[in-house]
Amino acid sequence: MTSKLLTTVKLNHASPLFLAANAARTCWDSNDKSDTLKQLQCTNCLSTDIDTTAMECEECGGSSFENHLGERDEALLERVIGKFKHGSIAEHITINISVKRMPRSVLQEISRHRIGVSPSVASSRYILKKIMKGLKQEDYSKYFMYIGDEVVDSLLEQQITTLITAVKTGKSNDVIKHLLPEAMYADGVYTFNLRAVHAFLNLRIADGVYPPIQYLASRIYDSIPESYRFLTPINEQYYLPANKLN
Repeated sequence: MTSKLLTTVKLNHASPLFLAANAARTCWDSNDKSDTLKQLQCTNCLSTDIDTTAMECEECGGSSFENHLGERDEALLERVIGKFKHGSIAEHITINISVKRMPRSVLQEISRHRIGVSPSVASSRYILKKIMKGLKQEDYSKYFMYIGDEVVDSLLEQQITTLITAVKTGKSNDVIKHLLPEAMYADGVYTFNLRAVHAFLNLRIADGVYPPIQYLASRIYDSIPESYRFLTPINEQYYLPANKLN
């Protein structure tokens, strides 16, 4: 069988695009030309009196503003980040996502992206026995990724049986985890800066990529707000639609 429960990605937070516009304008000393900073509004008191140097509301001291980007500043970011490849400007924007049901094989792939990525992953030390205790065969696909290859999936089930047997010995999770198959799912929370997102999508939505991480990259792209996507273009030829791994 093939797993019906595939990886999902949920966007928790995206920092405002105007942060990158402010950074770019600072480099060229051109804040007076910004059509974003002049329209910023404090989300706390709704004041438009904003200190654009300190990025602070002059009325209440707040630092949370409506996520707005003017047309002129959007064109600036597209030119500076997209055309001239000044990626450091994109580092001022971050996204935070929750990822559900990543096979452990994908965790290894993500670990190769070391710059601009902050991971927090569910610990097998704390969840292993909780998952395996009383696990029935009909529930295997909730916790392990089947690929639809009869031979490989049969061998995976042997690994799961071995893992259940190991749990029953009462040995610690730190010992038993040496038996974990790559197909076992894990959950995680990740923060990427937008430069790292762009690099990740370019490398992982491409020809010849390991399908599960290609699928994850496609779901990360889906999670990015549409108004941000002009800074994270992808090769649509290799984009994998939701619920279609192969």
